Amino acid sequence: MQTSFLHKHAISIVHVDNLITQPYNKDDQYIRAFMSEIVSVFKDIAQLNPLFRDQITNFSINQVASNVFDEPDKLADFAAAVSTGEVRELQDVLEALAVDDRLRKALLVLKKELINAQLQSKLSRDVDSKIAKRQREYYLMEQLKGIKKELGMESDGKDKLIEKFKERAAALKMPEGVRKVFDEELAKLVGLEPAASEANVTRNYLEWLTQVRIPPSCFFPSNTNTNNPRSHGVNTPPKTTP
Repeated sequence: MQTSFLHKHAISIVHVDNLITQPYNKDDQYIRAFMSEIVSVFKDIAQLNPLFRDQITNFSINQVASNVFDEPDKLADFAAAVSTGEVRELQDVLEALAVDDRLRKALLVLKKELINAQLQSKLSRDVDSKIAKRQREYYLMEQLKGIKKELGMESDGKDKLIEKFKERAAALKMPEGVRKVFDEELAKLVGLEPAASEANVTRNYLEWLTQVRIPPSCFFPSNTNTNNPRSHGVNTPPKTTP
């Protein structure tokens, strides 16, 4: 044997027998029906998956000299080779010796591939639609701001709201810890879009914080924590984002 010298080395040696496809009639109506459906599914997947389309193109180039319907076993093997199904399912296709059974299993694998491609396409369209909608809203808001600025009209109300909170805070004798919380929340509100859900939460929090009146009797230097608004009579509520 030409490989006898390999026995001297610590390697695995196997004996391989090629599986022989059982005789078939390529004009059998079931075989041709399976093949037609496989080709149809190929086309549907190719429209959704560019990578799949390239693989089909390469396969078609290699089959120029012969009609794909003349070799149904190769068509089934190709379907299993380009699919991303479970290993056991793909192996079943390759192990099937009866051509009609191999085509049936290959078609099942391709159908699952088509369903996955359709789902991926739908998810991609949904994401693109949401992104486009947000971008469109953003551009429209920016254009609206620019138009109002050019016409000397009032702002969108956000600037007035910020100014209102500043005036309220100035009228209150906020301890250092409370003032720090106020400044942080106000800075956060400045950077948020008015329509954002977090902007509503922050605005409500600032509304509550700037309406609090802290009585002098609540200040006890001996047991207070200046970094905690609660120790100054400010019972800070938890903030939750809807």
